[in-house]
Amino acid sequence: MAKGPNRGQPLTAAGLRTIFRYRRGLIGIVGGHPDALRHAFGTALAEAGVDLAVMQAVLGHAHVDTTARHIHLAPAHVKAEFDAARDRLRSQR
Repeated sequence: MAKGPNRGQPLTAAGLRTIFRYRRGLIGIVGGHPDALRHAFGTALAEAGVDLAVMQAVLGHAHVDTTARHIHLAPAHVKAEFDAARDRLRSQR
C-alpha cells in the first residue's frame, strides 16, 4: 500500500521496486525484483500453451522478440512439446 503523499496515486515502476525491496526485507530475501515476476508469468503462459502474440499483448511488449526473452522453458517441457509435435506429424502420414 502506498503511504504518505503518494497514497491513491497510480503505482509507478519506482514505487513497485520500493514495495518489493520493503517486502523482501521483512522476510529476509536478498534477491528478487519485479521483472522476475514478469518472467515467471511469461513462462507460465508459454507452458500453458498461450500463443506468443497473445502473450505479447498481455505482457505489453511492442516487439515479439521482447516477449520471447521473458520465456524460460524447462528442458523437460521443451522435450515434451517436441515429442508431441513429432507424434502429430507421424500420425498424419
